[in-house]
Amino acid sequence: MNVNLKYVLAIILAIAASPLVIHASYVATVIINQQSQESLLFSVSQVQPVTMPSGSSGVVTFQIPLTYAGPYYLGGVSVGLSTCSGSVVSQNPINMGWLSPGQTVDLEFQVNSSVPLNCVGSISISWTGLFKFNSSSQSYVQEGGSGSTSIKISEYAQGAPLLSVSINSTQMPLLVNTPVEIVVKNNGSGPIYNLLVQTQASGAFINGSFSGSIYRADLPSGGSLSFMELVSPTSSQAEISVTISGVNAAGQPYSSSYQQALTITPLPSNLQSTVSLGVNETELVLGENSPVSLAVAEAGGAMRDFELMITPINMYVNGSSLPVVVNIGNLSGSAFIHLMLTPISSNAELSISYSGVNVAGQTVTGTGTAAFIVRQQPLAISASLIPSIAYAGNPTRFDLIITNNSTLPISNVTITVASSIPLINSTYPPKLVIGKMAPGESDDVVLTAVPIQGAQFTVQYSYVQGSNYVQGTLSLSPLVKQPQAPLVWVGNNTLGIGDNKIVITVENPSPIPISDVVLTIDQYSGFTLIGPTAYELGYLGPGQSATADIPILVPVSSTSAGLSYSLSYVTGNGQSAEQGSLTFSVISPSNVVISSVVISPTPPGIDSPITLSLTFINTGIDSIYDVNASVKSDMAYISQPSTFYGEISPQTPTAGAFTFQTSKPGVHFINLTITYMDQYGHEMSVSKYIRVYVTNSTYSIASTATGSRRSFGGGGGGFGGFGAAAVVTAVAAIIVVSTLLVIRRRVGHR
Repeated sequence: MNVNLKYVLAIILAIAASPLVIHASYVATVIINQQSQESLLFSVSQVQPVTMPSGSSGVVTFQIPLTYAGPYYLGGVSVGLSTCSGSVVSQNPINMGWLSPGQTVDLEFQVNSSVPLNCVGSISISWTGLFKFNSSSQSYVQEGGSGSTSIKISEYAQGAPLLSVSINSTQMPLLVNTPVEIVVKNNGSGPIYNLLVQTQASGAFINGSFSGSIYRADLPSGGSLSFMELVSPTSSQAEISVTISGVNAAGQPYSSSYQQALTITPLPSNLQSTVSLGVNETELVLGENSPVSLAVAEAGGAMRDFELMITPINMYVNGSSLPVVVNIGNLSGSAFIHLMLTPISSNAELSISYSGVNVAGQTVTGTGTAAFIVRQQPLAISASLIPSIAYAGNPTRFDLIITNNSTLPISNVTITVASSIPLINSTYPPKLVIGKMAPGESDDVVLTAVPIQGAQFTVQYSYVQGSNYVQGTLSLSPLVKQPQAPLVWVGNNTLGIGDNKIVITVENPSPIPISDVVLTIDQYSGFTLIGPTAYELGYLGPGQSATADIPILVPVSSTSAGLSYSLSYVTGNGQSAEQGSLTFSVISPSNVVISSVVISPTPPGIDSPITLSLTFINTGIDSIYDVNASVKSDMAYISQPSTFYGEISPQTPTAGAFTFQTSKPGVHFINLTITYMDQYGHEMSVSKYIRVYVTNSTYSIASTATGSRRSFGGGGGGFGGFGAAAVVTAVAAIIVVSTLLVIRRRVGHR
C-alpha cells in the first residue's frame, strides 16, 4: 500500500471514531523521505466555537481537533493559533510534548475579538525530533530533527443571545381575568433560533389553564416579541413563570427562566360568588373572520338571571360593532358562547360586563376584558436565494425563487429585482411577470453576478389576491465568504550536507480557480540556491496543487536553513499575493579521519618490538561515542590489540599506539579499524590497511584506506601512514639515483 495512502486512511479512521460533526477539513502533509515517501499528515476536522460573548466583543473559545498520522513519534510538539482577528488570550502556543501516530487531540484557544467573526487564520505545528520505537531495546530512537508546518483554518463565530422578560402588570384582583402583556427581548449580540417561550402559573389560570406556550422561529439580536395572556388568580398567592429555550448561532442549546410574583387584591364580601371569563383563541388575523368561544364559569355557587353584555372595541362581533347582549339564565358550572370576531385594528378587545343573582339572593356583578394579539395577514409571496452562500470574486449564478405560500391563488404577479452589484449578461433591472400562481407554485429569476461583501438583491413585488392589491419589497443577501488562500508547504524539511532538492507544494483549497500562480524565493539562508528564484505554476483549479522542485547545495558549516517566499496569483477579484517562510533542519554527520600512521623504529628489525603510532580527529561538529581502535596483523601482538577511548569531542586530535614483533623478514600487514557511534546513534567505522616491510637493515611501509561505513556522504581516512611510507620511499629513491649518477660520472671520466 502506498505510504501516503496509509497515513490518509489513519486520519480518516481517527476522524470516524470521533462523534464530532465535520464542517470542514484542513490537511497539511510533511514529506520526511522523498524516496520512501514517508510523510507526516496533520488534519483539522472542524473549527467549532464553543463559547461566545453576548456583547459586541469578548472572548470566543474555539475547539480545534488535531489528528496526526505518520510513521514517527513526534517529540517536543507545540501547536499555536494565529488568529485573523483580535488576539489569543489563552496559552499560545500549547506545548503538547509527545504526539503518537494516529492520535487526535482536542485543542482550545480563547480569542478576544469582536463578533460576528468570519475570516481565515492558521494553526502552526512544530516539533523538536522524530522518533521510532525500537522493539529490541524497548526504547525510542531518534530518527530526525525538528520541523514545522501550518494549516489554514476558517474562524467563524457569532455573538451569544441574552434574553430578558418583562411583564406589564403584576397586581390583579382575585378570580378576575386580567390581560397581561409579556415581552421577550434579545439583548445579546447574536441570534437565537427555534425559540420556544412557555408560561406557567402557580395559583392562577392562564387562558383558562395552568400553562401556555408560544413558538417563534428565531429572534435576532436586538429583536423582541410580545404576547398577551389572560391571568385569573385562584389564590391569594400566585406566580407566573416564563421559560425560554432555543439554540444559538453555533447550534448550542440556550435556556433561561423568569419568575414574577403577583399581588392579589381580594373582592368585597358581597361579591364572593364570582365569574371567570376566558376565550379559546387569543390570536386573530387583521380583517379576517375568526370563530372564538367565550367561556363563562361561576365560582362560589350557581346563579340565576345571568346576563352578559359584550362590547367590541376595534373589532366586529358577528359582523356588527354594536354591543351584544347574551341571556344565559341559570349558570351552574360553566357555559360557552360562540362568537365570530373580525378585528379591524391591532388594539382589538372585548369589554364584558355581567350580572346575576346567587343562591343567597345577592346580585353579583363584574366586568372583564378579553384582549387579542392581532397579526397582519401573511404575505402570499416569499422569496429565497439559491445558493445562499457564495464566494467573493467567483462569478455565481443565483436562482431567485418566488413562491406563492398562501392557500389561495394570486394573479397579476410582477417581480422586479434591483441589485447592489453589477449583473452579468442580464437586462437591468430583471423583471418577471406571471399571470397567475396557484398555491405552492414557484417561479424564478436568474441572476449572474460576482459577489462582494454586503451584496443585496431587492425584490419589488405586486400581486392581486381576491379583491386586494398587494405590493411591497423584500431584501435578500447571500452570505459572501472570502475564498481560502492557497496553501504552501514543503515536502522535505530535513536537509543533508551537499546536493539537495526542496520540493514546495502549492494547493488551491478554495472552490474557485486561480491562475498565473508564481512562487518566488525572496530570501534564503543556510544553503546555496542552484536553480532560479521564480517558478511559474500556472493555473490551479479547485482542489488542485502543483510543485516546484528547487535544487540547492548545503555547505558543511550549516546547522539550519530557511527561506522566505512570496506567492502571487489572479482570482476573480484581481491580483492577489501572500508571503510566508519555511524552516529546515540540517543533518551534519560526524566524521573520523585518521591523520597519521607512523611505524617505528627505523628501520624495523626482526625479533624486536615494532610500534604503530596513529593520530585521528573527529572532524564533525558533535561529539562521537563508544570510540574504539583495534588492529589485526600477521605479526605477534606485544600490546593489547584494541584501545577504548569512549567519548571524543569535535575537532579533537587523539593518539594511540600498538606494538608487534616478528621473526620473519619480508612483507607483513596491519589492518587498523576505528569504530564509533555518531550523534544520531548510528554505528560507524573507518579502516586502514598497512603493509610493513621488515628486513635486517631497512624497512618500507605502505597503507591503503579500505573505506568507511557512514550514514551520510563523505570519504574515510587521510593520508597518514601512507604519506609517511611515501616520504621514506621517495628519500630512498633519491639516495639511490644520486649514487648511480656519481658512479656514472666517475666511469665517464676514466
